[in-house]
Amino acid sequence: MKILPTFCAPIPASVNCRVTPLGNTPLMRFNEVHNSVALIHTGRSGIQHINHQVETNDDVLRSFYHLRDQRLPIFLGTGRHPTSGARFLYFKGPDGMVFEYSTGVMLIEEEESYRPRQFNFEPDAMCMRGSAENMKL
Repeated sequence: MKILPTFCAPIPASVNCRVTPLGNTPLMRFNEVHNSVALIHTGRSGIQHINHQVETNDDVLRSFYHLRDQRLPIFLGTGRHPTSGARFLYFKGPDGMVFEYSTGVMLIEEEESYRPRQFNFEPDAMCMRGSAENMKL
C-alpha cells in the first residue's frame, strides 16, 4: 500500500496513527474510534469537514428534518458509512464548510484482532444505503 508511507511519514512515531484507506483518502485514528482524521484531496486548503457525534440515530433524523425545513443544503445522507458503520447526515454551512452529525461509529478495542479493509473512493464506499449515488466524488 503506497498510501501509508506517503501520508503517515510526517506524523511523529509517538502519535501512533492507524489507517483504513478509502481510495487515496486515509481514514486515520489515534484511539479506539474508527477514524478521527481523513486527509482528503480537494481544491481548497484548510479543514473541509467537521463531524459532531450525536447520541442516537433519532438525533441524526431530527437534524435532517430540521435542516430540510430551514432549507439548508443537505450534502449527503441520511445514510450509513460501510467503513465505520456510523449513521450520518452531512450538510453545508453558510461558508461552504461541510458538517456531519453521526452516531454509532465502530470502536476498535482489540487492535490485534482488527483487520483494516480497503475501500475504493466511490459512492458505495461512502454510503451503503445509496445516498451518495449523485455525489460528485
